[in-house]
Amino acid sequence: MAKSLIMFDDSDYLDKKNQITFFINCTRKIADLFNDPMNPYGNYLKSQFKSNHEQPEDFITILRSNAILMIYNCIESTALNVINNIYQNINNENIAYIDLIDEFRNLWREYQYSNHKSHEQLSDKKYKQTADNMIETILKFEKIQFQKNDIKLSGDADYISIKKILKKHAIKLNNNQSQETIKNELFKIKERRNNLAHGNESFIEVGRNISDDDLLNISKYAFKFLEVIINSGNKLIISKSYLKNRKMD
Repeated sequence: MAKSLIMFDDSDYLDKKNQITFFINCTRKIADLFNDPMNPYGNYLKSQFKSNHEQPEDFITILRSNAILMIYNCIESTALNVINNIYQNINNENIAYIDLIDEFRNLWREYQYSNHKSHEQLSDKKYKQTADNMIETILKFEKIQFQKNDIKLSGDADYISIKKILKKHAIKLNNNQSQETIKNELFKIKERRNNLAHGNESFIEVGRNISDDDLLNISKYAFKFLEVIINSGNKLIISKSYLKNRKMD
């Protein structure tokens, strides 16, 4: 009996999406309080946030930088989860190397070596042993397995890198005008995130030129892109497009 397909569970993505939108809206409300000199609550908060080095408004700037981190983490984790869900479906079936389309054959071969390289430099002996194991798996029609940590995207999740990964998994994104905007926005998110993560810029420096409207627009582009990825991953699973000769149940 064929096992049931596992569609992408988007609950984690939706939680992150709601949290990001909530965070940005709260940041906007606090900024509105700060910007209203007649509001006693805003004046009280400003008086409490004063320090010798930063202005009360810097708190809002720091919050906006945190929103960038939240958006980036949502992009990276969701993209990885979509790919891993595809792997889970493949792993649940009794699929041999010969059953896979070329894209997934290439990925499986690539992973056999890249997993070693992450820990050690391959010696000639280790290289030969890995090749022998691959040949044996292929010739014996053994079940192919993909691991959750096979796919790597740490710190490099933008439109171009994710599109390349999707293409390796036989998923092609359509090019249109909105995709060009999404590409630019996702690149800026990645650059800002990496500047924060590597200490190249402070939270105040990164958030200084970002408004709450900017954050809402950036997040909408990111969500639109992620939902295209989720739908594309589900389509591949439903059609079993990873199989060379698809047999629909």
